[in-house]
Amino acid sequence: MLATTLTVTIKRVSLVLLSSSLLAIGQQGDRQNPAEQLDPISADKIPPAPHLDLAEAMKSFQVADGFVVEPVISNPLLDKPIAMAIDANGRVWVVEMRSYMPDLDGNGEDRANGRISILEDSTGDGNYDKQTVFLDDLVLPRAVALAYGGVLYTSGDSLYFIERNGLEPVGSAVLIDEDYAKGGNPEHKANGLIYGHDNWFYSAKSGNRYRRIDGSWKKEPTKFRGQFGISKDNDGRLYYNSNSTLMAADFYIPQFFKGNSNYQPAKLADGARIGGKNLYPIRMNPGINRAYQGKLLDDEGKMHSPTAASGVAYYRGENFPAEYSQLAVSGEPAANVVKAFKVNFPAYNKVLANDAFDGREILASTDERFRPVNVYTGPDGTLWVVDMYFGLLQHKVYMTSYLRKQYASRKLDQDNDNTGRIYRLRWAENPASEVPKLEGLSNLKIFNYLAHPNGVWRDIAQRLLVESGDLMIVPLLNKLVDQGRSSEAKIHALWTLDGLNAVNSAAIKSALNDSDERVRMTGFELAPKCDASELAEVSAMLIEANDSYKLYRARSLARIGSSESWLELAKVLVDGEGNDALNAAALSGIGGRLNEYLEFTVKHQLTNNDRFDEYVAEAIKQSQSSNKPAAVNLRAKALASFERGKEIYQGKAACLGCHGMDGAGLPNLGPPLAASDWVTGSKERLVKVLLRGLQGPIVVSGEKYAPALSMPGLAANPTISDQDLADVMTYIRNAWGNQSSAISSGFVSEWREKTESRGEQLYTADDFK
Repeated sequence: MLATTLTVTIKRVSLVLLSSSLLAIGQQGDRQNPAEQLDPISADKIPPAPHLDLAEAMKSFQVADGFVVEPVISNPLLDKPIAMAIDANGRVWVVEMRSYMPDLDGNGEDRANGRISILEDSTGDGNYDKQTVFLDDLVLPRAVALAYGGVLYTSGDSLYFIERNGLEPVGSAVLIDEDYAKGGNPEHKANGLIYGHDNWFYSAKSGNRYRRIDGSWKKEPTKFRGQFGISKDNDGRLYYNSNSTLMAADFYIPQFFKGNSNYQPAKLADGARIGGKNLYPIRMNPGINRAYQGKLLDDEGKMHSPTAASGVAYYRGENFPAEYSQLAVSGEPAANVVKAFKVNFPAYNKVLANDAFDGREILASTDERFRPVNVYTGPDGTLWVVDMYFGLLQHKVYMTSYLRKQYASRKLDQDNDNTGRIYRLRWAENPASEVPKLEGLSNLKIFNYLAHPNGVWRDIAQRLLVESGDLMIVPLLNKLVDQGRSSEAKIHALWTLDGLNAVNSAAIKSALNDSDERVRMTGFELAPKCDASELAEVSAMLIEANDSYKLYRARSLARIGSSESWLELAKVLVDGEGNDALNAAALSGIGGRLNEYLEFTVKHQLTNNDRFDEYVAEAIKQSQSSNKPAAVNLRAKALASFERGKEIYQGKAACLGCHGMDGAGLPNLGPPLAASDWVTGSKERLVKVLLRGLQGPIVVSGEKYAPALSMPGLAANPTISDQDLADVMTYIRNAWGNQSSAISSGFVSEWREKTESRGEQLYTADDFK
């Protein structure tokens, strides 16, 4: 009896010691004493989460009425898929992040075992059954795209391009951008690589875009968008999201307000969250970070709003009925659901969305390992869902003691090898479409696919025609703009002309006279790209054109820059008094010729509206600030701290994810740091915010900001030292035109101790009144 009792006691002590050691490892996400992280749901009420084979996983799904879910690709052909691309023959190029969270501590995550695999349907039955590994030995790859007879892809922080011969890589990879995904962790690195209507590649979690011009890859600044996953609609507007925002959309085509590199209209919303935040999971979701706080789960233990929204898609296929032809879709792997919104466009510069299904999701699962991390319009016209099928969703940097216990209790850290599936959502009454094969076709035959009902094939046809450089098809493109049966075909024909540097007055005339406002919008945008010999004719068209597209028309008049177009622009600006978007569009169109335009208005005694003059003044101010050297007043140790802070800001602290590389802030994510009194003002207030976090709304330099996310405090992050925080403070107080004193690590240590009693209680603006 004594021996038995002793044995049991030893086992209990061992378990306590083991539990303590486990909690001590990798709990970088803790901001609260582990003992206070109480389970919101009793363990005996939480269903198990075993690894299900494909047949069992299919039984776990609930699908919206009228739809069916079908497997397309599954393990062992896939291993932790996170993204995909479709080539000209309908093959699927899959990014496999195979080293993500190998265990609860993320040991071995930096191994170069990621890969890009090619999956194809060898029998034509719609099931992809043949795998070819194209590239392996990659470090946490995140994106892939087909271009110029080769492949764009990521490995580590960098973006590469490699040529191919069929399904084989050729030669060595070319480094395009060493800092493509610089800084952050796998949850906060650039990804996406979507081919835009304007023939540039765009990414999520990035402020850059890429295009090959005259044989060389170019990198150009763009609006910083989203976190994971990016898509576009049939007009070329981009869609994206962040972990707590299911869907966001641009109101305009890319670069609309980017014409003046020295001016960013920070006060102007050129995009926004669309749709709601309600989720309808069909299993309880206690396995999410900080569920112990009692705010993230409903009474049944189910998530009511997103915490890990990921890959997005604007559905552009032909399989769904008309009532679901305009869907924006997002995965929420923490809730084990795929969310769908019905999108509508009440105006050419407005995007709205509502839940597509009343009180339920288009796809939901009772399987906790169902992780829909990305969604796409498929080559067969259906909607494809990339399921990582993986237990450990949260990265180690954010792992809390609570979440670690949740994962371990249901063995979600086990059976995670060779996992992953891709499903299709299909309208039950409509079969999936036959997948065409464009490789080897003549440009005349490829041209026909610009009118395909599936946007996947219109994109591929446009890209192939642009890459061919074949100007012999220009007459056909002009004819398509004039006589095409669908607006989508006309829009792609116009952008194909742009990609070929062959925009012409005949095509623009057809576009501006089209009955569809979307085609006219594209015509306005491309009009200034006509050959110089045609600009006078085009300018006359714009002056006479319908004024329903004031913003696009004003921007194009400004871009043409002739006396006639600028005289008309001045009239537009006077008539548009108070229209901030119109003023910003005109300023973007004027671009780097602002001084020339101002001289023109003086010469012709033209009067701009007062708001436009305010925009001009702000542009001049920003231009002066951008030309100021950073850290102008720092020397020696302070300058070294500034340089370290820059690396931390862009790297492990991931500040740029919400505040942008330029400190201008990001819509729905974070307010500006440049010219911010919260940064350059009280250093005591700033250190409190960095240490303990901040919950909005706040007023920055007279403007109110109410980000969807709160700023987490960094005090409990063991990877961020007091010196790191001092360096970040020094950096943001002396970058982007800011000029304030440097900060010492001793100052941070002092305020860490003074604010210790706050724990996880975030500051609010009221705390600093």
